[in-house]
Amino acid sequence: MNKQLVIATNNGHKVEEFKKIFEPIGFEVTSTKDLGIDLEVEETASTYQENALIKAMAYRDLVSGWILADDSGIEIEALDFQPGVFSARYLGEQTPYEIKNRMILEKLEEETNRRAQFVCSIALVNEEGSYWVTINTCKGSIAHQILGSHGFGYDPIFIPDGYEQSFAQLPPEVKNEVSHRGKASKAAATYLHYLSEESYHE
Repeated sequence: MNKQLVIATNNGHKVEEFKKIFEPIGFEVTSTKDLGIDLEVEETASTYQENALIKAMAYRDLVSGWILADDSGIEIEALDFQPGVFSARYLGEQTPYEIKNRMILEKLEEETNRRAQFVCSIALVNEEGSYWVTINTCKGSIAHQILGSHGFGYDPIFIPDGYEQSFAQLPPEVKNEVSHRGKASKAAATYLHYLSEESYHE
């Protein structure tokens, strides 16, 4: 079994998170950016699972090994579960997340319901076109201010259930245990580990 895992993203923070999950089980993790592949993939679907699969399939003929793509977002109850699948494009893709986070906090300034959840879907595709998809969530609430300087995206305003710190304040190993992406990554790692064990025994 080919143990190269290519992450379909230009986001270096995501790649580092994935490396912490997949390298310990023997996968060589790289990214499409590291390979010099610049491909604009339009996310046209209405669900995280479909968008993740669209991205992964788009790179199938360009790399060897397994391709991993994810689609994730934050859903805020008081905002009718927005921005959801449009989280990356919310207020414009080029808008810094500090501005996005401040705009959300302003919208929720008088709001008592601050419940929210992060959602992540991961799709795995190999050269033959076989694929596997999972989706996981992390429930929590929106903070009243920007908290912490670690993490990325909406991490500084999201406090997971059971904690008093935001994702941007928690140590990476703790965040990876409870986060939406951490859960989805572990499910994907379990699947790939199973396949590699099956391949080993054949």
